[in-house]
Amino acid sequence: MERKTARAYSNSTRAEMALESGLELALSEIAEIARHDDSIVFRIEDQELPEVGSPSRPRGDRERFFTFGAVYEDGHWKCVPLFSGGDEMLLGERKIEALRLAESLEDISRESVTLAAPSVHDQYVPRAKWVDISEVGEKEQRLRYAFWVEDLSGRIDSRAIRINTTASVIDEPTIDIRTILEPGHAPEAGLPEGLILKNKELRTSGSLRTLLEKESAARIEPYVHYCRHSERGIQLIPHGFGYAAAGTEPADLNELIEAGAVDELAEYIAEQLPEFESRKGGFPEDENYLKTLCASMIDYADADSDASVGEGYRGVDSYPFVNEMYDRYEITSQSDEATEISVETYIELWNPCQLDIAGTIEFTNINKMRFKMPPGVYHQFSNASFPAIEIELPANGFGVIYLGKKEYSFPHSFGIPARLEFTAFSGNNFELKWNGRVVDRARRGVQRPSGFLDAAPSPGGNDEFTYNWKGNASPAHNLNESQFGDPRANYYVDSAIRNHNYRRSNWGGRSVKTGIQTAHTYEVKLTDWPDKGSSSLSGILPDNDKVRPAASPGEISGTLDDGTPFPVTQPEMAPAFISNSGRYDSVAELGNIFDPAQWSDVEDPDLKQAEKKAGGGQTLAIGRPEFAAFDQDGWRAAQLLDIFSVTHPSGDRHFPVNINTAPREVLRALVSGVLEADPANPDLEAPSDIETGDVFADYVIAQRQIFPLRSFSDLNQIRSHPLKAENEDDEALIPFFGSREAYPQTKAPSETWDDAGREELFRKVMERVGFGSKIFRVIVAGEVLSESGKVVGRATREYHVSVESTRDVDGVVLPDQPVRFIKHYEKSH
Repeated sequence: MERKTARAYSNSTRAEMALESGLELALSEIAEIARHDDSIVFRIEDQELPEVGSPSRPRGDRERFFTFGAVYEDGHWKCVPLFSGGDEMLLGERKIEALRLAESLEDISRESVTLAAPSVHDQYVPRAKWVDISEVGEKEQRLRYAFWVEDLSGRIDSRAIRINTTASVIDEPTIDIRTILEPGHAPEAGLPEGLILKNKELRTSGSLRTLLEKESAARIEPYVHYCRHSERGIQLIPHGFGYAAAGTEPADLNELIEAGAVDELAEYIAEQLPEFESRKGGFPEDENYLKTLCASMIDYADADSDASVGEGYRGVDSYPFVNEMYDRYEITSQSDEATEISVETYIELWNPCQLDIAGTIEFTNINKMRFKMPPGVYHQFSNASFPAIEIELPANGFGVIYLGKKEYSFPHSFGIPARLEFTAFSGNNFELKWNGRVVDRARRGVQRPSGFLDAAPSPGGNDEFTYNWKGNASPAHNLNESQFGDPRANYYVDSAIRNHNYRRSNWGGRSVKTGIQTAHTYEVKLTDWPDKGSSSLSGILPDNDKVRPAASPGEISGTLDDGTPFPVTQPEMAPAFISNSGRYDSVAELGNIFDPAQWSDVEDPDLKQAEKKAGGGQTLAIGRPEFAAFDQDGWRAAQLLDIFSVTHPSGDRHFPVNINTAPREVLRALVSGVLEADPANPDLEAPSDIETGDVFADYVIAQRQIFPLRSFSDLNQIRSHPLKAENEDDEALIPFFGSREAYPQTKAPSETWDDAGREELFRKVMERVGFGSKIFRVIVAGEVLSESGKVVGRATREYHVSVESTRDVDGVVLPDQPVRFIKHYEKSH
């Protein structure tokens, strides 16, 4: 008995020794990954064995997977397996080529064993391959160990859980986990209040069993972690994209915004993304594309509505643009010496953003019109500059303003003319100043038609021809030339704004220009813009040339002078979004920046060519698929997310979920309750949490099985078939974010989520995710085998640990220094 007891004790001790050897190796592998802030942790689903059904699980299955870490060294991704029996591999210079791991996993999967039997409270099956420890002698017992690591960052940090979806809470980077409690249908009720009240007292996910019913606790446990003191690291510019400063901290966007550093911003982008300026297409040579973007990046966030203007750039801020302009010519008197002509000028300004604005405008009518006075003398009009006017415009508001009248006197020597003949003449234009800065003009001017101006009423007393309107309704708009009537683009489009019959003007609303060319209607239709959007009400057409907009000089009109009211303002339809809060709360807000790039068709790769006549209707593609014209490394707008950062308003960073290791239920929860309605169309409900979450999970899992996500720009591109070319005609080949097809609709198919809602979803998800980890769950086993191979001793233990690196005073990791492991939980199995 003593011998048997001693032998049993010895075997138990030796099993513990084997376990400790396995634990030491597991921690060393973890340390190699976790001591870097720019490492990637990802998981590969086990393809060899099917999922194991379990009615107690939310989706009725167990999950089998292997966890890996990737560190960028010497121009390659080095892959480190976080389980026993795997080998390090090099997996590409750019993307992490996870497909190459498949062959190595086939043998490992077949030879792996289950280290601990899952209970009703577990979702994952820990499996790994035994590793023998060298034998001491031929007749000695053999020792072996095995370990399996789960990334706890793939779970939801308990501090990020919320129990409701009130508007004030939705804006915070918290996660609604009700879809886990109520699988299969949209949740109706919040979580038990005690779960939140007791949150700080809990130390392990198993503690949930004291607060929830047995079934609810079993469902939530595998998806929540309680490692309170985990090191979160600092954000670094990711590797694998060729960024010059990869592995260092990104520029703080808010610091550059506060400094108004247009030149510094442009230089930084050019250094990190040297090909980015190639996006400009036919952008004018006398303008600087990068500086123009950077000026708009500053103006979007700064606390005023004034444009940043400098040599080669003009930023877009919350100021109005010229949408219509008409001059009304009338012969007011004639004498033997001269003909007197008055010119009244009316303009319509459009505030396309979602903010109410107030400021001072100064308008100059650059009038180069000329006419022929019999018998052949030509006269030309001159510019008219009007006094400064203080105006206020609501969000997405149209302001119709009568600027005033200018009187001209033209001498004649051959009798009083009965008719003046206007001739078409180039050079007509306008200049709009907002708070003293030039913000709008037409690069190639505005067309004005030829025609006649009679000096007296026509026979029968009809005075219809004693005056003449000359003007244009809406900015450059020719869909055949990829123009969309977007006034922000007039500054750059190398095409004159077309003239238009006054009776087809559209006062007080969106412009519809009919009758310009056969079979063409030049309608400012936001649903046709590259950005897509909601088209607000069109303006009011005057019945005839006699009807003017009703207003005194310098005032904004609300009706025509016959009393016809202009359309109601629709602020929710605003096609532009400007913050003016003084800061960026998320770099994803860069998706709101107007992109002045000029291409024949930004959406069709087969028609892509630089076109200086094109432009308008597009912002930087962040939170939606990149335009085909720019969809290549170095050109994508979403890559700006990788090279900039912003400090969270609270001064602390959120608790991100590692999207590369999150299970399906956590992935689904990431989009749960984020948006209850489309911000641009509140009457249109947001897609179902369950349906959208399932689609999102499918896309992420498909993506990381082939190319694990390295950064936020990769997140922007997740697709269900990453190895196939993107194809906008095939919904399965369109990236998830921004794809209308990827979001199951809750109403009629004709009603779809607009650009604002789709981009907002990306921003909310981006705030909740990361790509690496500092916290892990380790299950390690040690065994003693007799000479015959019989197991005579076994020890199995589970640990929850976090890793803290040695850092300098600026928080940068010192990779050659030791790391410290903090144990949060230990349990013997």
